[in-house]
Amino acid sequence: MICARFFAGCCYLALMSGAAAALKAPEVCVEFDGLNSGIELDVSDYLNTGDIAISAWVKLNSHNPPQIVVNQGSRGELVTFYLWRDGFRMLVQYDGEQYTSAVADPPPLGEWAHLLGAYNGEEIAIYVNGEEVDRTEAAGRLPQSEAPLYIGTQARARNSLDGALSDVRVYNRSLNARQAREVAAGNEPFETALVVSLDAEGLAEAQKQFMPRGGKIKGYRLIWYDLGQRSEYGSKYSGALGTYTAKHHPMAIYVEEVDKTFFVYGGTPAADQRYLLAMAGYYDHSTGRVPQPTVVMDKDGVDDPHDNPSMQIDDEGYIWVFVSGRGARRPGATFRSSDPYCIESFKLIRQAEYTYPQPWHVRGKGFVKMFTKYSDGRELYWSVSEAGEQWSEDRKLAGMGGHYQVSNEKDGRVITAFNMHPGGNVDRRTNLYFVKSSNMGETWQLADEEIIETPIKDEDSAALIHDYRAEERLVYVKDIGFDHEDRPVILYLTSANFRPGPPGEPRLWKIAHWRNDGWAIHEITNAWHNYDMGSLYIEESGVWKIIAPTEEGPQKWGTGGEVAIWVSNDEGRNWEKVRNVTVDSRYNHAYVRRPVNAHSDFYAMWADGSPDELTPSHLYISTRDGSAVWRLPYEMEVEFAKPELVD
Repeated sequence: MICARFFAGCCYLALMSGAAAALKAPEVCVEFDGLNSGIELDVSDYLNTGDIAISAWVKLNSHNPPQIVVNQGSRGELVTFYLWRDGFRMLVQYDGEQYTSAVADPPPLGEWAHLLGAYNGEEIAIYVNGEEVDRTEAAGRLPQSEAPLYIGTQARARNSLDGALSDVRVYNRSLNARQAREVAAGNEPFETALVVSLDAEGLAEAQKQFMPRGGKIKGYRLIWYDLGQRSEYGSKYSGALGTYTAKHHPMAIYVEEVDKTFFVYGGTPAADQRYLLAMAGYYDHSTGRVPQPTVVMDKDGVDDPHDNPSMQIDDEGYIWVFVSGRGARRPGATFRSSDPYCIESFKLIRQAEYTYPQPWHVRGKGFVKMFTKYSDGRELYWSVSEAGEQWSEDRKLAGMGGHYQVSNEKDGRVITAFNMHPGGNVDRRTNLYFVKSSNMGETWQLADEEIIETPIKDEDSAALIHDYRAEERLVYVKDIGFDHEDRPVILYLTSANFRPGPPGEPRLWKIAHWRNDGWAIHEITNAWHNYDMGSLYIEESGVWKIIAPTEEGPQKWGTGGEVAIWVSNDEGRNWEKVRNVTVDSRYNHAYVRRPVNAHSDFYAMWADGSPDELTPSHLYISTRDGSAVWRLPYEMEVEFAKPELVD
């Protein structure tokens, strides 16, 4: 039993009149901040009896759900004692994978309430201030598990409590109505079944030992994913998606001051798991080594790389990680490193609704974040922040049924290119648009400097570059950059069909370039798959470069292929393939990403994996000219290791 009870000297207040008049609520308590605080206990050996009871004094600062008081297991698993939309729940998994709950009205804000939930293998009961308020049938038993028990949080500072706790108890047996009244009154009716007993001082001591972020994975193991939307030639997209999506940017940044390239990606604990971890690592150019990567956020059972992270670095060197959410019910999460230029631990700064985060940091001014919200389809928004902790209201950039965008920033100028989704249907994505801002989003302009009102609602808006809808062509935006006169250059792909294989042919890689008197559009080469992702490089020498999986891969019709380099010496008018970067690969290579301020030894990064079946997925980096490719270690028994040179 974990026990830390220090009631001597505690003061108590009368709670209320009537049946609960005898109850006294503690003045001494422990605050939980709703972000990073929590407690993790390894007590699974004592809990595997099939029954359970949980009690706590609770005071809420907000009614924003979910807020965890006690939890064991992932969502819908084992047991969770928490605030939800319909009230305060005692949720229990029973009879295999079924789960249900007993529910009480949420406690009033700022007021103490004693809450107790009990499960006896037949029914779940919930008590408020010693009185039963709900009972639900749940015939079965709690499954046995080695999962840790969390107090005030779920799975490493997820859905944390915004409020205070005192006198938290967990039993490996159920409690009846008489015993529930005894516990609420401060007595102990069933000491032999008591597994956890923590008053305010015990909670405070346990909370000090809680490390919400900073766990390590012993190797660079990337997430594998299959959307499951299949047709004759395979999945709409699948395979190596650790550096997915094109709308997550930046994913890597080189910092000359410390000679390191910092990067983020979607990882997984092991090759046979589809379990997403938002990961951070770096490549030390002075030593040629990488550390064991850091878990920034455990996505708690999510396997979808739409929740992959992007990143940014502020003026003081703090690393910011923006972990994508997926709509209002799965919010995004923003983290900051505990120390400058360091990935050892991260602090959760805020949670908010955002998907496809594209954060840009303007030196001396702060952040501009471009992102998506599922407000009426996938609509585009932006928000700004001086220091990253307090953000402006979300402001809508475009709403024409939905959009995907790619953006970039240079010297305070933010540019973005996007498509539109007729009727909200992403499988009909089409058209190409462009806008820019040079004043942190205060106003937005067209390429010719004309100001345009936002949100943009008309598909025939002046922001339209080319009407691909009229040509019945789909548009997949990939990257965007600045030419030597700071004019926008857009990399994208057009297709005849959203399905993979021959129905989409011809698929074409294209460039759109603003030339002061209008947009020039040029073809680069054919593409194999709609979700082939490459990056655009406009180098100081005047060379324009594309690094992308443009060549047929071992899984011909799947996402990705063999990586090649294409160059143009005349501002995109004509293109030539100059190198095959990967050849004779076992699996397709996918989602080639360009670091910000890319170093010549870490000029691109991507992942590999079969689109057809679950396989291990590795992380690769290459030199500027593509003459050397390194594979980061999948297994690391030591703290630092050198990537493996690929023959």
